[in-house]
Amino acid sequence: MYKIAYSPEVVDELRPLRVFDRRSVLVAVDRHLKFDALAGGNSRKRVELDDGRVFHQLRVGDFRIFYSADQSNRTVVIRHIRYKGRKTTSEIL
Repeated sequence: MYKIAYSPEVVDELRPLRVFDRRSVLVAVDRHLKFDALAGGNSRKRVELDDGRVFHQLRVGDFRIFYSADQSNRTVVIRHIRYKGRKTTSEIL
């Protein structure tokens, strides 16, 4: 089981969301990342940015949850939660 931690930016990104959306995001984080954060699947993928940073992405409706996982410490850090809409992934990070 992974410990879930949230970066300070995520608190600010969650605040303006509707209660329904906020709850959906938090439930999805708990459901999908708590037990197997590095698994692939239809709603998850690995994202490598041009500057060399690597994140994992969890898709929840129109939202994208970007996180990093440390398998040795069994820790997941939620880095960003973004509304995607019609933007590409590189535009929202």
